[in-house]
Amino acid sequence: MTSTFGGGVAFAQDGASDDRIIVTGSRIGRSELTSVSPITVVSQDDLNVQAVRTLEDFADQITFAPGGETNSRVNNGSGGQATISLRGLGPNRTLVLVNGRRVTPANTGGTADLNFIPVSLIGRVEVLRDGASTVYGSDAIAGVVNIITRDDVEGFEAFAQYDVTSEGDGQIYRYGATFGRSFDGGRFTANVEYFDRGTILQGDRPFSACPWAEVGGQLICGGSGTAYPGRIVGNGANSPNFTAQFGNGGAVLDPATNTLRAFTPADGYNFAARSYMVTPMEVWTGFFDAEYDVMNSDRFGEATAFGEFMYAARASEQQLAPVGTFWSPLVPAFHPGNPTGESVFVARRLAELSSGRFFTQDASSWRSIFGLEGMLPAGIFWDTSLSYGRYVDARVIDGQVNPIRAAQVLCNDPASLAAGACQTPANLIWDPFRTDTLSDAIANYMLVRHSPVGRTTRLSFQANLSGDLGGLRLPGGEIGWAVGYERRRDTGEFIPDGAAQIGQIYFVSGNATQGDITSQEFYGEVRLPILSGVEFAEILAVELSARSSSYDVNGTNVGQSFDANTYAVKAEWAPNDQVRVRGSFSTGFRAPSIAELFAPQSQSAIQYTDPCVNYGTSGASATTIANCQTDGIASPSFTLTSTQASAVAGGNPNLTPEESEGFTLGVVFTPSGTPILEDFSFSADYFSFEITNAIGSADVNTIASQCYASANFSDPLCGLIQGPGYQIGGNALSAPFPGPGGARRGATGVLAGVLITNANLSTYETSGVDLGINYAGPTFDIFESTAQFVAGLDVTYLESFAYQVLPGGPVSEYAGAFAQDPFTTNPAAFPEITALLRLGVVGDNWQFNYVGRFMDEVDAFSPSGGISDTAERVMYHDVQAAYEFVDSGVGLTFGVRNLANETPPYVTNNDDMNTLNQTYDTAGRYFYGRVTISR
Repeated sequence: MTSTFGGGVAFAQDGASDDRIIVTGSRIGRSELTSVSPITVVSQDDLNVQAVRTLEDFADQITFAPGGETNSRVNNGSGGQATISLRGLGPNRTLVLVNGRRVTPANTGGTADLNFIPVSLIGRVEVLRDGASTVYGSDAIAGVVNIITRDDVEGFEAFAQYDVTSEGDGQIYRYGATFGRSFDGGRFTANVEYFDRGTILQGDRPFSACPWAEVGGQLICGGSGTAYPGRIVGNGANSPNFTAQFGNGGAVLDPATNTLRAFTPADGYNFAARSYMVTPMEVWTGFFDAEYDVMNSDRFGEATAFGEFMYAARASEQQLAPVGTFWSPLVPAFHPGNPTGESVFVARRLAELSSGRFFTQDASSWRSIFGLEGMLPAGIFWDTSLSYGRYVDARVIDGQVNPIRAAQVLCNDPASLAAGACQTPANLIWDPFRTDTLSDAIANYMLVRHSPVGRTTRLSFQANLSGDLGGLRLPGGEIGWAVGYERRRDTGEFIPDGAAQIGQIYFVSGNATQGDITSQEFYGEVRLPILSGVEFAEILAVELSARSSSYDVNGTNVGQSFDANTYAVKAEWAPNDQVRVRGSFSTGFRAPSIAELFAPQSQSAIQYTDPCVNYGTSGASATTIANCQTDGIASPSFTLTSTQASAVAGGNPNLTPEESEGFTLGVVFTPSGTPILEDFSFSADYFSFEITNAIGSADVNTIASQCYASANFSDPLCGLIQGPGYQIGGNALSAPFPGPGGARRGATGVLAGVLITNANLSTYETSGVDLGINYAGPTFDIFESTAQFVAGLDVTYLESFAYQVLPGGPVSEYAGAFAQDPFTTNPAAFPEITALLRLGVVGDNWQFNYVGRFMDEVDAFSPSGGISDTAERVMYHDVQAAYEFVDSGVGLTFGVRNLANETPPYVTNNDDMNTLNQTYDTAGRYFYGRVTISR
């Protein structure tokens, strides 16, 4: 039994020759296991030691992926997918490969779903921590994750694993089998795996059982302003008596006294109790690959045929609290249940429903690759391949509201308003002011199911040549080169169902997302070994590469073309066999995705900090106070029961490619001559990335703060606040806030109609240092076995993460802060220090391992002035023991993740679960056991 910890060494991918190595980030063959670019390699043993169940766990553990990611802790909006975001620059700027080739995109945004790649299939993961657009093209701005599948299996292997939390929930079942065989002239590998993750409800953990509200410096159980019983808000001049009595704060009809009283934060609806904290998922995967030598000729050279097929199916689910009348509908004075006698608005949760809003996905993906590779007699290596993949995501969303029928049950439909009396049948008139009034008949009449379908395909052809210049050498050795061509066509569509297409589902656009992108690309690389094996220059080499790309984009009534050209310069110098200095400078690009180009507008609830909340004590400027008062917010202690703005997102067919520059400079130290340090390595790499012309949108916090800080709402960003009357699918987002504030605010007081549609307008700059230490000590005897102590430490220092939303606008520094992630739009942490420590004692057939995961404390980028604007530093402790019965081929592994049952930190400005759920472990302590069989 062996255990190795990942370091900076890159291993070979499959190639035409066993002694020719292809390193991730280059297509030039080489003989040594090194790379000019910084690479982290994580073996299958490492994945097992770190208790990686899906690649989501891997994405959580690496130290150079700050910020937000889609994962199992995202209940609202994940779609069942898991992503990875190197350097925190977004999963759309991280290229994911399997065996050096692109995976099928899992959405029209072009990102990969890590859930579709089974861990038992992985031989190793190579993570290139540098830009690689010259080698791989678009998307490789922040780096590359290359999953290399197992090709060394001889015989049969199977495993079964069970995980459960210390609370007895969140059960995980994993089963898998791998079979492989090599034979004269070829080999094959087959793998199947099943994964099943159970549910954990937010209501099942004390820290997330209720959305906390801060009142008078104390935490109370609060919730959504779309409440139960409904929150009643005045209708300006149409409700003079109600508005005079209750002002802008609104009222509720107290269930105990059946009288109106002022609405308080304690009346907020607890949406957490029935919402998922960890989302359930089932995944089935199958994989087969094979290769066979078809030619070995002195005249024509060598040729090997290869093929690969991967299939995955996922059934995933999210559950939110029941739907509410988020648009604050009008309830006329003549409504029989209206206790005010005036026309008012009501924000009411449909809490009588036995279930909440269910979002289910039945997604499947497959990819097939066929190709030939070989070597010509002149020593030139070649390969050509054709791949095709298809992804289908059939979704069902229950508990959505039909706006036409909602108007009818509330008697604010055109017929009732014209008649001045309810024209709806009596059994279908709904009283939103009182509890327990939503009958099954009314719910069945008013609610509708939404069944959209998403599809993507990718067709790709590649041809590559590489070799040397046939004897033309430099003092350091043969000049290596590689050239190639790639043609790729991506198609994508997301089709709403019929009800959405005719505008009969609130906040759901009926317009489809459809488009295709075709690219043709040429690249070239050359490696110039200037010196080798001389004094002060064991190695001195330079690598140059360039790529030219042409894109054709087509969507509904839209077509455009654009080009992108990139280059890279890399160098390494080893004065001796113990020290190696490496550096690189590269340019890169990312083409806009189908979703970014053609997505229809849709409503989205975005967490933000409102500049008018408690403006009397928050330190707001005189200008901000004046603007708040202009909105009709007279009270200096103004509060919101919900801090989610009603935003509008969507695509832009006029987008152009993003552009980037990357720089790395590092040193690798591998001492020799000292036995105790014979297996020691240390690496330190400085990194710096800049992305310009970045596709994005102004975030709600920036829009709100800059708009309200400008005199008389004069900042251009104010034009992005369109107000509650903004329409999607013919439906206004919300009823207006009473008074002049209704131009910008919905009935509950939050900003509404905030446009966050895509544009080429942002700039990112991030820099820092990656440190890596790996050590394997001398062997020693213990327990009648030979053992070895092994250790690994990865540390990333985030020096800066600067995000400029708009050209000429303020630059937001996220390093050491938690802030609204530019990609996920939810709060996430960008710690200055992130570390992963691995310690182990490995015997002949046993091992004990410890893994520690550390994240430094982060402060709120936009301080709320509330109870907690700091998330304290967190350290997770994982332990594991494994034993192998050598004679029988049976292995047993037992372990605990999050041994100390660390609770995620509470922060005031959170989006869900009272914490930064995209960053921290929310499930708590997990026990697991695994049985393996090898034959």
